Amino acid sequence: MKLRKILVGGFLCCSIVAISNSNVAAETTQAQSKQAETKTQTPDSSWKTYSNPDFHLSFSYPSDWNVKVSTAKPEFIILLLFQGAAKSAGDEDLKIEAYKNSKPEDENIDQDAGGVKSNAQLTLGQTTWKVFNEPLQAKVNTIPLYFLRKVQNTILYMVGAINVTKLNPIQTQIVSSFKLN
Repeated sequence: MKLRKILVGGFLCCSIVAISNSNVAAETTQAQSKQAETKTQTPDSSWKTYSNPDFHLSFSYPSDWNVKVSTAKPEFIILLLFQGAAKSAGDEDLKIEAYKNSKPEDENIDQDAGGVKSNAQLTLGQTTWKVFNEPLQAKVNTIPLYFLRKVQNTILYMVGAINVTKLNPIQTQIVSSFKLN
């Protein structure tokens, strides 16, 4: 080490090296923390909130995401969430649907997909969802669909993502923030 080369003033040199190294270590740790925060972004004051009292629905989403109301009728609503600028339907990062006048058994079966039944259960935040991965028997030219269903207060809530087999971390945090009351 450089300590052997410089005897006079070695203390000063050692002190400078130690301070310099600790500053580099602190800066490296801070940079790594910022990277970790970016990768595992959690709902905070910078997140926006979507709320719809008619459907007893509210949730938080990152400030760089956009919510587009695709369809709004008295008996149902379809929301499309996009990371970044809004695109067209089918390119959404997350789709949220709510249907009034639903029955509890509606969360267990997808009649629109020929009676496909839930194949798992998942609790995110305050809500336990029925999980659907479709198609269960993949065929040629089919894309995977992943969606969650929950009936509460006679409203069927559905959250879906196209071309995935599970939600990514940000989608999971959005769904975890759901309040259905």
